[in-house]
Amino acid sequence: ALLFSVAAALSAEDEVPEGLLLAPGAGASCDARYTTPCARTTSRWLAKKVGAIIDDAANNLRSGKLLRPGASASLLFQPNELQAVLQSITDKKLNRNVGFYPFVFDHDGTCVAHGAREEYVGKSIKEIFDTAHLAFADPVALHERFMAAHHDWVSYLWSDDGREVHTKLAYVINNITDASNGRSYYVGVGFQDRTLPA
Repeated sequence: ALLFSVAAALSAEDEVPEGLLLAPGAGASCDARYTTPCARTTSRWLAKKVGAIIDDAANNLRSGKLLRPGASASLLFQPNELQAVLQSITDKKLNRNVGFYPFVFDHDGTCVAHGAREEYVGKSIKEIFDTAHLAFADPVALHERFMAAHHDWVSYLWSDDGREVHTKLAYVINNITDASNGRSYYVGVGFQDRTLPA
């Protein structure tokens, strides 16, 4: 039985501080469709949390250590915990607020987890761009920019429908390595770079 628990790994005490969740005029929740202080905070917070969870799973796979010092023994990771974490992302269990979801790629450019589009998992970034009809952007260049980012923002063009192009900002955590197989990953969480309507 897997011991990984999304609830334990991303507990209520780890939530984004309440005062940062909402921006003036944002309504009842933060929304990834707009550039607001809460969008930046939520993206950065979620990318860091998910990056830490993945890193813990990968590191504990090889060391058998606890999730973090002082953590309960129930948070020990077992051999297929990393897969459980990646599946939890794809199952949308780590998504937050309105539209904030993590995406995880390995350094070869293959999507290993996606909190919004399960059909992207297992595809290369180029295949995703082809599927989403994103001919206006260079997938290899974007992958290289994600790879170069470490705890940093990456701005890029995107389209959810293949027609309307908009700028997105993603906070990216890089260099998460699973020593059991040498595979390295980056995690990103982003939002659309557009002004909240008045």
